[in-house]
Amino acid sequence: KTRLLKERDRLEKELEQQVQERKRLAKERDQISEKEKRREEENGLLREEHRKLQEETEKKLAYYREQIESAKKQYGDLMDVAERYRQEAIKWRSKLMS
Repeated sequence: KTRLLKERDRLEKELEQQVQERKRLAKERDQISEKEKRREEENGLLREEHRKLQEETEKKLAYYREQIESAKKQYGDLMDVAERYRQEAIKWRSKLMS
């Protein structure tokens, strides 16, 4: 009978250890799930931030392109005016020299 009691005690102890191990594993699993959930939230926030930065960058690029095109047009207009003045000066010079 003592042998059976010892065996029962051993099995109860083993069962208690298994229960504790399962509780530990369940807690660890829950912690991992929480970490994954936080990472997913962080990734979502990072994606949103990246999207906003990308939009801002596109707006800035569009603005700079407009500024460059405006500067090119103004330069072209100035060169046209300069060429007309040059032609007019040549015309007056030839009139005065003749």
